[in-house]
Amino acid sequence: MADSQAQPLFPMSTQGTIDALWIYPVKSMRGIQLKNCEITPEGLANDRHWMVIDEKGVFVSQRKLPSMTRINVALTQTGIRLSHQEHGSVEVAKSECNNETPAKVWSSEVVTLLAPSHINQWLNKVLPSKYTLSLVARKPSYRRELDRQRFGNHTTYFADAAPLLVTNQASLDALNDHLKQTKQLPALSMERFRPNVVVSGLPAFSEHKIKSLTITGGEIKLIDHCQRCSMITVDPVTAAVENAADIFASLANLNPMPNQPKAPAFGVNTIVPQGNHCHLKTPMAVQFKT
Repeated sequence: MADSQAQPLFPMSTQGTIDALWIYPVKSMRGIQLKNCEITPEGLANDRHWMVIDEKGVFVSQRKLPSMTRINVALTQTGIRLSHQEHGSVEVAKSECNNETPAKVWSSEVVTLLAPSHINQWLNKVLPSKYTLSLVARKPSYRRELDRQRFGNHTTYFADAAPLLVTNQASLDALNDHLKQTKQLPALSMERFRPNVVVSGLPAFSEHKIKSLTITGGEIKLIDHCQRCSMITVDPVTAAVENAADIFASLANLNPMPNQPKAPAFGVNTIVPQGNHCHLKTPMAVQFKT
């Protein structure tokens, strides 16, 4: 006799693994892959503590300047080093950023510290555009409030929406299989989706059914779908934008935003109630929603 009660699509709990850890010290520039890191309520340590703004103080990303992805970032003892294959490198210490300047991340007014003029001259040389660009750092005491309906009282620095973005390797594999079979397109790298934590060992797109991930001494709470923008169509190595319509439509077909069938989603916006450390290949207890 068939079971009269419907079975859940996923088990109530299971185990996954941290497959990759990424930080992006400068918003929209190249990321850094880590073996371990500190995780704080504001996100992974050193993640998006710097950003680029235009002459109006509005943040600039790969949406406007895809070539930002060609600037590599390294952490130094005092700040960061920016490097470009054709333009060499510059270093800036946090202590050199003294002048407060107002800026905006989407609708949020933020307090930032302006980098020295020689850094900004280098930046405008590397990223020629109609904008006058400046590098800014976060003010140490500053925390940016988030949408309280979604994230409660949690804060972050210069991230778009949430302190932490979690993605699922199986979901990328499913997307790449679809692109290969239906569009004959090459595989996309996870780097395009700019995650902080990549998990493995879970079914494709099951991340949207997860309530929380628990690692030793800490918990990550999964909040809602991450709606994707044009940045997923930017090649993170070359900055070329190719096959944008096919990539966008394929992802929307496989994994649309709730009630938005033409809007692609990939990954989950998350919050971290309490700080912790996380390590590559760490097992996680996965709690699915009921």
